[in-house]
Amino acid sequence: MNAERLRKLVSIYVDKFDMLTGDDCDENMKWRAVHHFKNNFDLNAPDLYENFKYAMSESRIIINNGTVQPVNGILKLISYEQETVREMLARLFEDDGGDIDKRQGRIQEFVDKANELLDKYERGKWKYRQEFRSALAYLTFFRPEENYLYKASQCQPFFRYLEFGEELGSGQDFKLSRYYKMCDDVRTAFLEYDELISTHNERWQHVGDPKDNLHILTFDIIYCSIVYGFYDFENYSRSVKRNKASVEQEKIIEEIDEKNDELEKLEKELEIYRASYDNIPEVCLEGCEVKHRTYGVGKVVSQKGDVIEVKFSMRTSKFQAIGSIANGFLTPDDSALIERCRELESVIQTCKRLEKQISGKTMEISILSARLK
Repeated sequence: MNAERLRKLVSIYVDKFDMLTGDDCDENMKWRAVHHFKNNFDLNAPDLYENFKYAMSESRIIINNGTVQPVNGILKLISYEQETVREMLARLFEDDGGDIDKRQGRIQEFVDKANELLDKYERGKWKYRQEFRSALAYLTFFRPEENYLYKASQCQPFFRYLEFGEELGSGQDFKLSRYYKMCDDVRTAFLEYDELISTHNERWQHVGDPKDNLHILTFDIIYCSIVYGFYDFENYSRSVKRNKASVEQEKIIEEIDEKNDELEKLEKELEIYRASYDNIPEVCLEGCEVKHRTYGVGKVVSQKGDVIEVKFSMRTSKFQAIGSIANGFLTPDDSALIERCRELESVIQTCKRLEKQISGKTMEISILSARLK
């Protein structure tokens, strides 16, 4: 780690502390949000929906933003399957005795299960989807003294700038233990900066102390360094600095950068399509009559998100509304409704194709990164 560069970042953070914690920036919200969650979340609450909603009410843009709303996605799932989500959260919050690899596995398990349920009930609502960083945020809120918040676009530049000498990785190559080790090194170094610690302690008169042992401060400096331009005083390489890199290594680094550019374009295209989905009116079918290829005419007796229950003369069955109508398995009388479902299904399939391409591109980058080690 480049200690001199860290010292400069810390110095800027201390100088800008009043601005960062003032009303306009209010970066104290991170501590306030975690303190509020710790004081109010109850995994055994009879009404988990209202409890989780209130406990997360101070989180603001830390997890949700204008494009993605994973917290709202969890609330949606609680409204459909409260006890299932309760079990998922209990599993996520299990004490692992400091085994970070197990922790990473539990986080991914939570993400996969949540998105499986979202595909069932809120198909196509990508703003509700869970990502590794959103699940890690829930865990950090629950146990801030052991965890760090994470966002690749903010953390990658920080550790490159400090010349740690290795990438954090992405996709399957991302190792939570590697990220935590880097954060731990930075957090330990903070203890040498008396002015930082004394300045940091001033915030407790404004927000409750979640006893996070400088974990939130570590991420706050990572976050502020890029958001508020702490890096302006000196340029730094986009790629990890490598002493006496071979010609072969330089070629690999260039190829990684090219694939990162391609990945960024795919992600922007995916974001556009996801936004177009949200601009198409929802499909509401409860009470409507639909015709099935085999079962004949039936009536939609209930709807939970994209899952409808249809009562036919001989049986009652459940369907995913959009796909069933778009593909002709169910036919409502309203032709405009059919066209809307076809439009929605087209966007869903395009997004799936882009997601597959993004996954493939991420894997290519991971393989190339492994060749640099």
